[in-house]
Amino acid sequence: MTLQRLVGRNCRRALVALAIAGFAGGALAEQMTWTIVSTLEANDPGARTFVRRGVAVFPNNDLAAARLEGSSMASDGRAMTYDVKITYTFEDGSTIVQQGKGKTIGNPGKYADQTGAGAFVGGTGRFAGITGKTTSVGKGLSSMDAWGEFKAEYTIAK
Repeated sequence: MTLQRLVGRNCRRALVALAIAGFAGGALAEQMTWTIVSTLEANDPGARTFVRRGVAVFPNNDLAAARLEGSSMASDGRAMTYDVKITYTFEDGSTIVQQGKGKTIGNPGKYADQTGAGAFVGGTGRFAGITGKTTSVGKGLSSMDAWGEFKAEYTIAK
């Protein structure tokens, strides 16, 4: 087989594979980072639930109202683990829903450290079909206020 035929055959195979991936929705994951500043709105220690409200700043200063609803899973002195659902509502009415688990560790005399991991589980408008994994780090600035930086690798189904 000549080099020309071999190269031509491999190029055709590569083009066919790319076409199949495109038709099969083989979207490449994108990355995004954003920040949330929130304050405690409601806390029910008996039910071990909490609600936080805040503002999320996405890339290009795309602002969203953020509502965090959580339930404490365990607490052992300085550390608390919890499940959380975050709903982001953007100015155009589009939404993203994120669910995950978090952990806050108190540091006497300092801000509390927060970490988390989760996933995008839904969206509407320009975020309809969003899926992906998320991670976060943050600080509990007081018993009421918190700051968090989030990262995601995601896709939006077309």
